[in-house]
Order: sequence, then C-alpha cells, then structure tokens
Amino acid sequence: MIQATGWLSTQETLCEFERSLAQPAFRGVPLGAALAQLVYLGLYSRKVDLSIRGNLKNWVRLFYHRLRLRRSPAADTTLCKGRVLVTWLGPNFRYRDLVFPVIERLGRDRCAVLYAHRGMADLLPSGTLGFSAHWPMYFDGRQWRQDFGSFWREFKPVLKRTLRHFGLPSPCYAWLAAAVLTCTQTIAGYQTFLGRSEMAAVLTEYDRSDKWAPLVLSAKALGIPTYTLMHGVTAENCLGYYPLLANTIFCWGSLWQEKFEAAGVDPARILLGGCPRITADLSMSPAEARALISLDPHRPVVVLATANYPGDCRLKLAEAFCRAVEGISSFSSFVRLHPADRLHLYDDLARRYPAVRFVPADAYALEAVLAAADVVVVHSSSTGSDALVKGRLTVVLDVIDLPLGPGRDLVELAGCPRATTWDELRSILPRMLEDSPERRKCEQMREEYVGKFCALYGDQSARYIADRVLQDCPQSKATHSRQDRPR
Repeated sequence: MIQATGWLSTQETLCEFERSLAQPAFRGVPLGAALAQLVYLGLYSRKVDLSIRGNLKNWVRLFYHRLRLRRSPAADTTLCKGRVLVTWLGPNFRYRDLVFPVIERLGRDRCAVLYAHRGMADLLPSGTLGFSAHWPMYFDGRQWRQDFGSFWREFKPVLKRTLRHFGLPSPCYAWLAAAVLTCTQTIAGYQTFLGRSEMAAVLTEYDRSDKWAPLVLSAKALGIPTYTLMHGVTAENCLGYYPLLANTIFCWGSLWQEKFEAAGVDPARILLGGCPRITADLSMSPAEARALISLDPHRPVVVLATANYPGDCRLKLAEAFCRAVEGISSFSSFVRLHPADRLHLYDDLARRYPAVRFVPADAYALEAVLAAADVVVVHSSSTGSDALVKGRLTVVLDVIDLPLGPGRDLVELAGCPRATTWDELRSILPRMLEDSPERRKCEQMREEYVGKFCALYGDQSARYIADRVLQDCPQSKATHSRQDRPR
C-alpha cells in the first residue's frame, strides 16, 4: 500500500465524489452511488492497494472482465413472483439476528433471501426460499456490450476529470474503471433478474454495501419499492449511511431519525422501525454468564470490545486497556475481539499481560458477554450502545488516532465517561463499579439515551418492519418447500 496526497477525507468530499460520477447513468443507475461502499473503503478509509502490483492487477481485471463477462446461466425464477427479496450479507450474528426475525414475520412463503456467499445456504431457516448473489447474474451479453460501449464513451472522460479534480493518484483510474466495468454487469444481471422474477419489493440490511447497492438502485430504476434497515450505529453526519439509496429506511430510534434528517434525508423516507437484533432483557444471569466464560461469578467484570480498526490502532487500544487493568484483583477483565480480528495478532500482548484474556468473537455470544459484564470499554464499537440497552455501563477509551464516531454520542448524549489515557481509565473503572455519585449519574443518563436509541426491540421491531413492507406487496399464492430452493 502507498500513501497518496489526495484522499477523500470528509463526508462532504465523499458526497461530492459520488455526485460527480452520477451521470451518465448505466441503464438508469448512477455509478457513483452503486460504488458507494467501495469508494468509502478505498478512498476514505484508505484500504485500496495503489502499489505497482495492485495497479497491474486492476488493469488485468479491467481487460479480463471486458472479454469474459461475470454472468450465470438463466435460472427458473417462477417461485419468486410476488415475494419480498431480503438480502443477507453474512453469517455474523449482527446480520443474521437482524435479518432472520424479519424473514420469520414476513412469512417464508412471502419472501426470498439473497445471500452473499454460496456457503450460507445451509444456514437459512428451514423452508426458506433463497439463493446466492451469483445465481441471478444472467443477462444478454451482446446487449450489455452495446450498452456499455456507448456508456463508457461518455463516462470515461468524466471519471478521469473527477480523479484530477480531487487530486487522486493515477493508479485509482484502473481500480475504479475495473469496478465500473464489473458493476455494470452486476446491474445488468439484477435488472434482468428483477424483471423476470417480478419481485414485489427489496429489503436490505445495508443499502450502500458493495453487494447490494447495485441491486437497490436497479430495483428503483424498475419502479420496485426498496427498503433498508440499519445494520449498525452511525456518526453524527451519517458517514457510510448517507446519501440514502433505498426509498425508505427503518431507523432504530429517534436519535438516528434526527441524524438522517439533519444529513438531508426527506423525513417521509424515514420510519422508526427499531432493531430486530436487539433485546432489552438478558437471557441469563451474570453468574450464569460468568460461569460460561470461566470467570469468577462473584467478582465484577470489565470488558474491552474491539472494532475493525487498522492493525496499529487495535493493538494500541488493547494495550491501553491492559495497562489500565494490570494488577487489579477486585474485578475480572478480558478483551472481546471484533469478528474481523484474529487472535494471533494479540499474541505479544497476551504474553505481556497474562492476567487479561483475549477472546475471539465466536467463542461466546455477545449476549453472554454483556450478561457477564458490569462495564464495557469501547472506542467506537456499537457494543458500547448494546451494553447500555442491556443495563450495563460503558466507558469510552479515546487513545487512538481515529475519529470517535458513534463513541462521541456515548460521551455527549449517553453521559459515558471518556478516558484519554490508560491511567485515566484505571481511575474511572473503580468508580463505575461502586455505588458512587458518578455511577448514579451515568445510570440516569443511560436511561434517557436508551429511550432515544431504539424505539422497538426484537420481535416487536421485526413485526412492524414486515407489516410496513407487506403493505405494498400482493398476496402470495403458494408456500414452497425447502427442496424448491435454488442454490
């Protein structure tokens, strides 16, 4: 990876970049919006490989997919007619527990699930019609070549002019050109599929993901209603969530509704749908959870929840936590890794701080971790707000060179203490574990924050979302078995 001098560094520049690539559109779909997450990750989060090797790969990809189209054989779509198409990004519980309750409330005869990878097929609820994102990718190759040729003649100078305007390095051209090429093939596949299948609506957990943005925009171009859920928390300016691509978003609570309205979303496009993944109650007692995690059931517990940060940041955050809790025997402590984290990355810290356990995300359910914990420490992880909903306390550890994002809400709106050094955290934690005035103030502000954070929980949320989506859908005529499901 190389450092470039011209990155997209603000929400405003991201939006301007997206708008600059809106015209010409491909079959009614603006390419800037269709590539929204790719641009966010590559040019804002700086995760694009602009090395000589990376640039060469992008040029190869560009020419290869111009010759060999990314498409599948035509499939029978008769079982899809009149159903709601629900997307599912991955087996991680944050997506699974968000989507599956809505599938249940829609009714398995009223929806079909489009999942990101073929290996997810066997994880679907029994009897659910579903297929991988590769399955719908049938389209007329000759027509695509004709449409893309006329589109590219107009779009290519726009792309070059945009890269120059934002001062982006020259290797970005091949990277984005290859992405545009494959994205137009994906759009052709989705539009063909949606036209043949006669889906009634599209409901996604994240409308701006690189997997589903072309689907949502293709559906909108065909006049099919589109809806998106919130799959996680967002910062004040809705970075990563705005501009809204779907017709309608189901926000968790009034806090997020206000953020989207402030960002510029028409209030008529925002519904308070709550979060199907979140429940306000715990399914086990602290003693049961601590026993499950092999902790002393009689000692308080402090947990650091990591997020998907760059390597240096994640290690710096974890080390600050370890230094803060080192030598304290009055409470147990451990680090719960983000699903994208790998345990071996923390081997050195584990050797240096043997009293602190490092636990992979899949070792214990988040429900058990929150039930065991008294205090959850985060930088900007959504686990901090999950903890507040469950009646736990959260501390924000601001020791890495990254924006706090949602962590700022925890400090400013939820009243969570903020530690900017490891020794500040060391002094804060005992006060959060005893009956102190500071703890009582945090508990009071927590209740006020939670009321705005989420309007509906669990099944109540799933039922509301399903009912609102089905209002626009015709009644399904038949129920199909699991054996009917295409793969």
